[in-house]
Amino acid sequence: MCWGFPGDGWEPLIRQAAAKIEAIVGELPEGERALMTSAQVKEKFGVLRWYMTATNERVRAAIREAVETSEQTCEDCGAPGTLKSLKGWWFTLCDRCRKVRGDERAAREAKAATATR
Repeated sequence: MCWGFPGDGWEPLIRQAAAKIEAIVGELPEGERALMTSAQVKEKFGVLRWYMTATNERVRAAIREAVETSEQTCEDCGAPGTLKSLKGWWFTLCDRCRKVRGDERAAREAKAATATR
């Protein structure tokens, strides 16, 4: 998707939330619309984070829904996932992607151990 996201699994979730937020903001008076923009959308501790320059209750509800959905959606592939720690790093992943991440990490660690000998 873009820098800062490990995979494309949340892309549909972000697009849907952005469409909801855009519709809500579009209903506001023009002067208020200019104040409400997305400042940052990212993953932090395995969960979607969405920061706005200003909000209202409807926008906050749309963001809350997206965040809660991200806690159950694999960030890599979009399949149902769970939030868990993998060697101190938090991810929301399905079982298949969690195994791939673990296998990739083990391969990197083995390569690094071989290189230091």
